[in-house]
Amino acid sequence: MVQLSHKTILLVEDEFLIAMAEKAILEDYGYSVLLAHTGEDAVHIMEKENSIDLILMDINLGKGIDGTEAAKQILKNHDLPLIFLSSHTEREIVDKTEGITSYGYIVKDSGETVLIQSIKMAFRLFNAQMSRQEKEDLKLKSMVLDQIKDFVTITDTKGIVTYVNKIQEKELGLSKEDIIGKSIRLFGENPERGATQREILSETLNKGSWRGEVVNRTADGRDIILNCRTQVIYDEKGNPISLCGISTDITEQKEYEEKLRRSEHLQRLILSAIPDMLMRFDREGRYLDILNYREDELAMPRDEVIGKKVSDIIPGDLGTRLEKAILTVLKTNKVESVEYDLDVPAGHSSFEARIVPFSENEVIALIRDVSQRKKTEEALIKSEEKYRLIVENANDGIEISQDDKIIYCNTRFARMLGYTVKEIKDISFKNIFTEEGIKYLYEREKSRKSGKPEPNYYETTFYKKDGKIIHVDIKYEIIDYLGHPATFAIIRDITQRKKAELLLRESEEKYRLIMDNSLDAILLTNPNGQIISANKSACKMFGMTEEELISAGREGIVDIHDPRLVSLLEERRQHGYASGELTYFRKDGTSFEAEVSSAIFYNSRGESRTSMIIRDVTERKRTEKKVEALLREKELLLKETHHRIKNNMGIIKSLLNLQAQKTDRMDSRIILKDAVSRVQSMMVLYDKLYHSESYTELNVKDFLPSLIHDIVALFQGEKPVRTDLHIDRIVMDSRTLSTLGIILNECITNSMKYAFDAVEDPRITLRVNKDKDKMVVSYSDNGSGCLDKELPDKCQNFGFQLMDMLVQQLNGTLRIDSTHGMKIVVEF
Repeated sequence: MVQLSHKTILLVEDEFLIAMAEKAILEDYGYSVLLAHTGEDAVHIMEKENSIDLILMDINLGKGIDGTEAAKQILKNHDLPLIFLSSHTEREIVDKTEGITSYGYIVKDSGETVLIQSIKMAFRLFNAQMSRQEKEDLKLKSMVLDQIKDFVTITDTKGIVTYVNKIQEKELGLSKEDIIGKSIRLFGENPERGATQREILSETLNKGSWRGEVVNRTADGRDIILNCRTQVIYDEKGNPISLCGISTDITEQKEYEEKLRRSEHLQRLILSAIPDMLMRFDREGRYLDILNYREDELAMPRDEVIGKKVSDIIPGDLGTRLEKAILTVLKTNKVESVEYDLDVPAGHSSFEARIVPFSENEVIALIRDVSQRKKTEEALIKSEEKYRLIVENANDGIEISQDDKIIYCNTRFARMLGYTVKEIKDISFKNIFTEEGIKYLYEREKSRKSGKPEPNYYETTFYKKDGKIIHVDIKYEIIDYLGHPATFAIIRDITQRKKAELLLRESEEKYRLIMDNSLDAILLTNPNGQIISANKSACKMFGMTEEELISAGREGIVDIHDPRLVSLLEERRQHGYASGELTYFRKDGTSFEAEVSSAIFYNSRGESRTSMIIRDVTERKRTEKKVEALLREKELLLKETHHRIKNNMGIIKSLLNLQAQKTDRMDSRIILKDAVSRVQSMMVLYDKLYHSESYTELNVKDFLPSLIHDIVALFQGEKPVRTDLHIDRIVMDSRTLSTLGIILNECITNSMKYAFDAVEDPRITLRVNKDKDKMVVSYSDNGSGCLDKELPDKCQNFGFQLMDMLVQQLNGTLRIDSTHGMKIVVEF
């Protein structure tokens, strides 16, 4: 015995013998096997058992739900591999299963090796799938991004949008379908008010991140000003794979700042027109009403506040202080002013409350948010401190040098060079330059002394304290400091930018290497369709050099009037991407069929370019034609096979008839005649199925009359037997219909042999109809019948035993009444 596994398999198979054989094979390979013979049994077992690792599911499970429906119900609540195991090879059956599971489809009788290897592959595929928890995590992350109020945008490194959250869709007035797959230029821009999309993309890729303001335009033409933060996302190898941007809508803030920049008089008019928040309180400090408020100015929603005391809403000393102020105003009948800080949805805010007596037991509080005023006052007080803080924490180095010595620098500049501020003071400015930097500095001084204008910015290199070299960008001005000329310089460390530029050049070289080693032809064109670049495969495919391809252009390698080309160009214009098949021409004039994929993209300078990837499919087309010819040959072979099967069945019938005629023993002749009738039943079914449009099912009315006529004809007698048939038009599957045909064959054979010896007008009656959800088949003859005591003995013969087994296979019931002739009723 081969011991390969300790896993448990649920085998769903309605044929008992087949199920037992497959169970033995699986157990021989060490699997534990549970059996289910119907779809309902399979679903019930899965609800009770937690140890099942894989399901082998037959498709045709007789009465009840079939294998595909059972699989759907099981996979709703269970995450495990499921393989369909069926004798069906029809494409429509296989296609039906593909939307349910992706773990395999095994044709019965494919062999033990195929079965075991398919099970092993299903386990490997299942183990490689993302766990359910990981799926839930991804779903949760997506839900979180959709709930935040900031815009979240993810693009690829070329600026093509791959994700936006719901708030961005809503604010821009665009759907995901309008955005995903489009360039970020779709969002719009305004260079006068913010960065361009190209600047953001380029800066982010160069530095790894970017922060600043950008203007987006909504679908209805409004401008939205955003405070945007972008970041490059790298893969595990450190290669950039996408960009993520998070943007906060600051349109209102910008509008407010613009208003603040107006004249002081206009500001006072605007502020005076803004009403204060008004609250009404009773003597106990209960909120009676709130007017002219914003939700984010209240500690709790208005409906939750009304009727409650101030100390219930604002706990601690502040609530008590406000209640005392209300009581003081009612006692003194004078206005009281109270300033306080409070955390509200808008943030930590400062308020000024002017409490005014309103009636004997009520006051009105006019409350104004003075957060901005307090911030302005604090800003004025701390302006010098802030200035120093800004200078000390600036991202750029700041230094002042006089007489070649550094007399002032901020912390950033000292750290840039690895010194403390104290260490770098009084060091000669020229001593921090590298040899190359000093040389360039002297060249600039010489040029300036000769009268040539020199820009007040340049790039150079510095030595750090530890001897390492950094690249810097210097912008300077000559100022007057303490009565002497001095140099004020702002210095930025651009070492990382230089490294990024080097990486960009290397990336471009890698891109060219990939392009040249592609097996497909790759062409790059400008918006006018002119070829500007071609890889080696393209040169080989067309038999031209790159220069010859550029010279020939698109018109030289394809028919520009081909309707397929016109359609492809139009699709690319609308969607930015298109694919199809075209006929191309080589340099020697020969043509070939090719698949082409074309897409529009933008280079780092924002210029539109088009890529065309071309694959020669001439050989594949030739192979497809061979396959079509083989299929036609297969159809002819199948027809011949059907013909031979029918002939062979006819030969078997004839041999049985001959043997019946030759034998002298009546009992043997009867047995052979029974066999002939059973073969005849199968021949009629096969012939009907072979000539029907659907060989999986057949109309009962098209099958049974011919079958009954042929069976009756086997028993030639002196008295003709009339058949009275009442058969509804009911479609039934071939398996059930075949079983029903054998049952009726037994009924008719029994009648023809035993019922009509003493009957003048022999007659057989058959009714087939559908009663609600049941099929009812009623067969009767007008023969002599038999006594009730004789019926049990008769039912022991092979014919009645066969009928009983077949009715059980149909999951039906069998009733026999022989009081007045023989009547047999089958319901299933």
